[in-house]
Amino acid sequence: MATLKTPASRKAAGSKAAMANPWKVIESPTATARQRAAALAELDWSIASDRTRYRAVLAIATDRAQHASVRNAALSAAHSVSFDAQHFPALRPDYLRALRKLGDDADTELRQRSLGMLMREGDAATEQRLLIGLDNPADALLPAAKSLQLLSYQLHSQTYDAARRIAGKGDDLEAREAALRLLAADATSTPLFERLIANKQEPSELRRLAATALHQLAPEKLQKVARTITLDESDDESLRTSCLVAMTNFGDAKAMESDTQLQAYVGGLSGGAGDGQPLNQAAQQFLGRHKREGSR
Repeated sequence: MATLKTPASRKAAGSKAAMANPWKVIESPTATARQRAAALAELDWSIASDRTRYRAVLAIATDRAQHASVRNAALSAAHSVSFDAQHFPALRPDYLRALRKLGDDADTELRQRSLGMLMREGDAATEQRLLIGLDNPADALLPAAKSLQLLSYQLHSQTYDAARRIAGKGDDLEAREAALRLLAADATSTPLFERLIANKQEPSELRRLAATALHQLAPEKLQKVARTITLDESDDESLRTSCLVAMTNFGDAKAMESDTQLQAYVGGLSGGAGDGQPLNQAAQQFLGRHKREGSR
């Protein structure tokens, strides 16, 4: 007995047939942007063996007249082919040309994605443009924080220099945070981290990031700064708590136990009026690990 096909079932069958050949949808003048984006997402690595088709996908990605969702789907399809070690080398020049074109695109998402792909490809020209934008905001392709994130894919002395300039001062807190994260692997930035931690006028979040970086690069210097901050009641309490925790977990046990001033102060915190607060709890944990032998 033949199965009766309803209009809905016929439509579903037609959609499946169309998706079996995505190019019918991609090239259809009546297809919606959503349908075309879905069809582009269906493309597999077979386009890697057909340079004409691959270039057609790149043309869609760079066509500013196309809907953003269609262009993004085309860029994803083109990028997926970069994992095909056999065919991609021949297509790479076309890919890079398209990405460079997108690097100036008015669509922020496409511009950001393409610049990220170029940086992963080690594109020196893109790196220089991002660096120029850090010092000349009028020429910036992206916000400073995002540029720094992309520059971290290919770290060079120029990048570290630019990041130090941004981390050291300015009103763009997001950019300064990104700069500190980038510099966390740069030993020559240790003096910058020390200055930031010690400066009570700096935002607490920046000081905490600097403390984390200093712990990785020069833990003995962090311990010295942490002691000073812990004893300073005029400093940010959350930072003082973090510093006391750092001394508890990473401080030299003998030095902690022989420090009479620190022992006395932390002893007062552990049973003070603020008992139950993070700083007081941190003090109790410190004494649980580093209390002087004669005071146990």
